[in-house]
Amino acid sequence: MFNSLKAWANVPLEIRPFIKHDTAGDPEYGDLIEALCYPEAKARMVVDRDGREVISAITLYIDPVWRAKFHIDDALIFDDEEHTIKAKSALYRNGEVDIWVVNI
Repeated sequence: MFNSLKAWANVPLEIRPFIKHDTAGDPEYGDLIEALCYPEAKARMVVDRDGREVISAITLYIDPVWRAKFHIDDALIFDDEEHTIKAKSALYRNGEVDIWVVNI
């Protein structure tokens, strides 16, 4: 299954990596990272970092070759719109992240 997800990951995505919050509390981001993903447009209930149930409209499957770690405050530009990450998880193979699963 993982290999097919990676083979289907051909849709452009831009990642704005979170660096830190400035003194006013606003997020600061690093340089854009261009990546490829496999998007699944399916509404699903996910639990956000605050423990609330929220609806995610799109799940992105992303090969970790593009970003070794995802921070929950990273911003994603998908389909020409900037999205915040509602939830993130990973699929593992041999103890290593094989695919990031990111809900927006």
